[in-house]
Amino acid sequence: RIPHYYLNNFFAMVDEVLTHNAYLLEPPEIKMVHDFRERTSEHSQRLFIRIFNRKGPWFRIRALKYCPEEIGDVHTAIRNLMDNGLVTVFDPLQELGCPSASEADLLHDLLA
Repeated sequence: RIPHYYLNNFFAMVDEVLTHNAYLLEPPEIKMVHDFRERTSEHSQRLFIRIFNRKGPWFRIRALKYCPEEIGDVHTAIRNLMDNGLVTVFDPLQELGCPSASEADLLHDLLA
């Protein structure tokens, strides 16, 4: 059974803010919430909420181990989040001019 409660709770909270306190958000923040809901897959949404609830802002991709039924392919979910500007992937070895090593890949939650 796939847990949806945390995603449902997140959207309930967001809807509450948008309905009663939208003045607290800037237009780019409202757009980000809309894009998150409309342009990301449910797997990506679940992964993002899981990451958002972790202590961060940096996470090793190899440490993101979730049930495939819950998140699907983690790399596909990450790519979807990257394409929508919600996370970035940083490979410190590549930044230093070294060959890429997937073990070193880090995911950065841009909302942290």
